[in-house]
Amino acid sequence: STQSTWGSHGFEPSITDGVDMKIGYSVSKKKQEKFALGFAEYARSHGFQCLEVDTIEFPNVNVDVLIHKLVDELCLENESTEAKKRIQNLEKYITQRPQMIVLDRIESIRNIMDRYKIQDILTKGGVPCPHFKVWTNKTETIELDKESKFPVVLKTVASCGSAFTHKMSIVHNFDEMKQAAESLTFPVIIQNWINHDGVLWKIYVIGSNIWLAKRSSISAGESITSFDSQKLCQPQSDMENAKPLGKGYYPNLNEKQLIDITLSIQRSTGLTLFGADIIMELNTNNPYVVDINYFPGYKEVDNVNEVLLTYLQERYNEISIESTTPSNANNEDTINPSKRLKLGDI
Repeated sequence: STQSTWGSHGFEPSITDGVDMKIGYSVSKKKQEKFALGFAEYARSHGFQCLEVDTIEFPNVNVDVLIHKLVDELCLENESTEAKKRIQNLEKYITQRPQMIVLDRIESIRNIMDRYKIQDILTKGGVPCPHFKVWTNKTETIELDKESKFPVVLKTVASCGSAFTHKMSIVHNFDEMKQAAESLTFPVIIQNWINHDGVLWKIYVIGSNIWLAKRSSISAGESITSFDSQKLCQPQSDMENAKPLGKGYYPNLNEKQLIDITLSIQRSTGLTLFGADIIMELNTNNPYVVDINYFPGYKEVDNVNEVLLTYLQERYNEISIESTTPSNANNEDTINPSKRLKLGDI
């Protein structure tokens, strides 16, 4: 079997060519070409079968490991007959193959598509998040509770599925809230603005591998500020590539604390492939998680295809060696505790 060396942020990639592991992937149409040209070709070049599991019709291919990213379809399953059919086929396909390793659970992904639900899950899991409340519709008279204070960020409860879900506004008073409401799609999250000195930290996770990248963010300004979160915080150069967390690349940060938060996110959500946006409050340096996304592009992460393939091998080998029962194998997305990062290693 493949041997991997576990470092302070997870394992170092170590691929055994031609291992008898069939990898399946099911991704949205717009991700298909990019994924097929990237990871799928990389896996094939190392002797693995990497097969598309197309859920437009019920798939008849059998695989050992399934990676899926049908986020757009999940967002539209109540509005689109085709999207609903693809998700139903995927769920049925998974249910009929209890020994197949699935990354990640569909229900875990559904949770992060609702900003209110995911913030509630994270908060209950001990993950620090800015205080928030829901504004149901713009005709409702909104009152801030004692923990809410201006400025606040307004964002849709839905986190994906349409361009409007990435439109956000920072407002400083009730008049600005009413003005911003005219261009927002309700229901809306009202989230306390945390002054983070224009710096945002992006975390990327594959299993126990954690990377961190620094990005420029936005300031609250003096009046209403509207922005598109997808166009914000983009890397300006290759020098801004993500670095492994826990290796000392960020001496001015409490890396142990960030790793602990990342593991709490993983435990709370059950996700193994995700990204998170974290900000540090000015003066206190307290961290806050402001966004979670499933299976990001990892474009700032070096050798991501190698790490992902190694991770899939590790998962496959764990199941093979331990002869895990079908009820434990399917959808067991959290990392084996013995494989988790030990905070004392830092």
